[in-house]
Amino acid sequence: MKIKFRERLYIGFLAVFTIYTLVFIVFIVFIFIRDKNYKDEVIYKTQDIYITETANYITLNNIDENNINELAQINEIFPKELRVSILNKDGYIIYDNILPESEWTSTRKENLEVRHALISGEGKNIRTNEFNKKTYIFYAKLHNNLIIRVGYEYGVKIIKTNFYFWCAVALLYITMLIFLTSFYKKYGSAIKDLKKFVLSYYNDEIKPSKTISDDDLGDIQNLIIKLNNKLETNKKDVEVEKEKLLQHLQYAEEGISFFTFDRKNIYTNSRFIQYLNVLLETPTFDVNSIFSNPLFSEVVNYLRGAKKEKTFKTKIASNGRYFLLKVIVFEDKSFEIILKDITQTEKAHLDRTQITNNIAHELRTPVTSVRGYLETLIENETINPEKQREFISRAYSQINRLTEIIQDVALLSKVSDISRQLEKEDINIYELLEELIAIDSSEKIKDNNSKVVLEMDKNIVVKGNRTLLASALRNLGHNALKYAGEGITITINCYAEDEEFYYFSFSDNGIGVKEEYLPKIFERFFRGDEGRTRDQGGSGLGLSIVRDAIEFHHGEIIAKNKTEGGLEFLFSIRKY
Repeated sequence: MKIKFRERLYIGFLAVFTIYTLVFIVFIVFIFIRDKNYKDEVIYKTQDIYITETANYITLNNIDENNINELAQINEIFPKELRVSILNKDGYIIYDNILPESEWTSTRKENLEVRHALISGEGKNIRTNEFNKKTYIFYAKLHNNLIIRVGYEYGVKIIKTNFYFWCAVALLYITMLIFLTSFYKKYGSAIKDLKKFVLSYYNDEIKPSKTISDDDLGDIQNLIIKLNNKLETNKKDVEVEKEKLLQHLQYAEEGISFFTFDRKNIYTNSRFIQYLNVLLETPTFDVNSIFSNPLFSEVVNYLRGAKKEKTFKTKIASNGRYFLLKVIVFEDKSFEIILKDITQTEKAHLDRTQITNNIAHELRTPVTSVRGYLETLIENETINPEKQREFISRAYSQINRLTEIIQDVALLSKVSDISRQLEKEDINIYELLEELIAIDSSEKIKDNNSKVVLEMDKNIVVKGNRTLLASALRNLGHNALKYAGEGITITINCYAEDEEFYYFSFSDNGIGVKEEYLPKIFERFFRGDEGRTRDQGGSGLGLSIVRDAIEFHHGEIIAKNKTEGGLEFLFSIRKY
């Protein structure tokens, strides 16, 4: 059974007081015994005087056993309580001023004071008289073959003194015990109140306004109140800082997710969810699914291992996107996973080296064709008119293609170089799509035996550049109609939104694109080997224009093959 603090306090005080009392009693007893012995010596000295006087009286008056009764005269000047006895050498009483003669008959040699007097000439003793049952202090001396013995009734004053003393000690002990009990009740109650006070703070109950006491316990209470107020202030400051941190994490460029040591998710920002859906084939909001996906096997192996290093880095890629994955393990074994999109960084150095070669290559083909046709016409004047018209028509077609390439390159340069100068306006996405379908693509859709389905709210409005958005949506549509096959269905929907972005899906149910081409699909002048030949025309810059237009609107775009077939573009557009 656990003993409470106030009970331990009471027991401790009681033990200390008891020990102190016992020490005090031992000390007093020691003083008392010493005082008693001193008083006994004083009595013996007084008795020695009476014995000397009696002996002198016997000597002067020649008193012996025959006339011993003459001692009664000297007894008249002695104190009445003084007992005087004369014994012969055989220990028989021959005179006693108090004891009746009928009690003189037996010898007193067995009495200690008589025996010592016979042996050494004097003897002392304190004992109870058999006749009257009173205690006497005796002092005896041998004088001329007689033993003179005097005695006082012993213990009356001393016993009274002892009784009063012990009564005083008992009273003192009881008084101190009452005081200690009162002290225990007072401070025990104060400690109990302090405990209730602390528990009320701990349980967020109503705080008592009354101070427990005006002593140290009251100071402790006031200190607890001050500490609690300081804690509340610090708690509010922490909440403010926490809110700032959460806002920072929510709008961070990286995808960030925190987990406990046993992999329970604590916090995940929206960008991490977005990147996760890019990496995984099936869209999900379950962050813990990364621990069962093969893409994240290195992370799982690292977390299972000894984790000698507090950080772990690796690169993962999927659906044409590259991500830097970083794991940070904290002291409490919780950890953080960071996903950073490095697709642009990975491709930037390729773009810088390839763009010049690609432009030169793409321009070289139509220029070479035009040059060949013209040289043939110049060098062969005898070519018949029909053949001349054919060469001129082919040269014209190549010049148109060259013009298209130059226009697309100019548009890309416009987006890259002067994007800050482009004007923005409120654009209704649904109305813009209907306009593009009706005016720009209706004939191509009809000729391809295809259809377009819009699955979105008619009131989705963003702040952007109408020319760029129209160009991006037009290129996506023309790309699907040109390369996905005939009789397809193009579906455009807005599948999600948050405070900052709308999230769109542009998909078809056509033939799709080979997986190895997905990472390159937004590269300038890229063409696949099936269906994407120069015979079908195009500058090879359409999807690059789409990507740059989306990025101008602070969004992102990725391409992925649908499980059921077809190609899907997922992109976001900032609302403002």
